[in-house]
Amino acid sequence: MSWLQGLIYGLVSGFTEFLPISSQAHQALLLQLFGLEQREPVCDLIVHTAILLSLYMSYKTVLDQLRRDRNLRQQNRKSYRSTGNIAESRFIRNAVIPMLIGSIVLYYTAANSNNLLIISAFLSINGILLYASNRVMQGNKDARAMAVFDSFLIGIAGAVSAISGISRTGSVASVAMIRGADRKKAYHWALLLSVPALYLLAGLDLFLIIANPGVVHFWSSIPGYLLSAIGAFCGGCCSVALLRFLILRN
Repeated sequence: MSWLQGLIYGLVSGFTEFLPISSQAHQALLLQLFGLEQREPVCDLIVHTAILLSLYMSYKTVLDQLRRDRNLRQQNRKSYRSTGNIAESRFIRNAVIPMLIGSIVLYYTAANSNNLLIISAFLSINGILLYASNRVMQGNKDARAMAVFDSFLIGIAGAVSAISGISRTGSVASVAMIRGADRKKAYHWALLLSVPALYLLAGLDLFLIIANPGVVHFWSSIPGYLLSAIGAFCGGCCSVALLRFLILRN
C-alpha cells in the first residue's frame, strides 16, 4: 500500500470495527479498490493492535473496573463485589470460549473470501439480523437473568463475525437483544467481547507472519504502517464514541 492507502485502510478499519457494519467487508472492498490481491499480515497486525488500544483508551473506565473486579475475585474479597459484576464476569467468560473456538474454525474455512458477491450476501444477512433485533420487544435482562445457553449463543454469534460481511458488534448485540437483553447491555457485551476477539486476530496475524516470512516487507513500508496505525487508532476511538452516543440516544 502507498502511504495514503495505508492511512485510508487504517481509518476505515478502525471506524467500522465497533459499528455493526462489518470491518472485514470494508477492508475487502478497499483492497479491491486499491488493486491489491491479498491482505498484508504486518499491516493487519498493526491495525488490529491499534484498534485494541483505541478500545482500551475509549472504554478505559469500564475495562479498569473489570480488572479490579478480577483482582478482588482472585483475592476472594466477595464482600466488595456486587452480584451483577460477578454474573457479568461469568457470562462473558462463558461466551468467550465458543467465540474464540468458532472464530478460529471459520477463519481457516470461510473467512478469507474476497468475492464481493458473497460478501454482499452476508452484508444483507447482517442487515436482516439488525432489522429483526430492532423489531423485537426490548427486554430488560442483565447478565444475572441470562442463562448459560444465552452466553453460548452470543459466543457463537461473535464467532460468525469471522465471515466477511457479518459484524461482531451487530451479531452479538442482535442475538443478545433477541434473547431478551437490555439494548445498552447487549452493545456493552459486544464491546467487551471485542477485546479477546482482537487479541485473537492479532495472534492469527502474527502466526501468518511467522509462517510466511517471505510476504513481509517491513522496513520499506514503515511510514505506511505508521499511518495505518494512526488511522486505525483514531477511527477506533471515533467508532466507540459514535456507538455509545447512538446507544444513549436509543
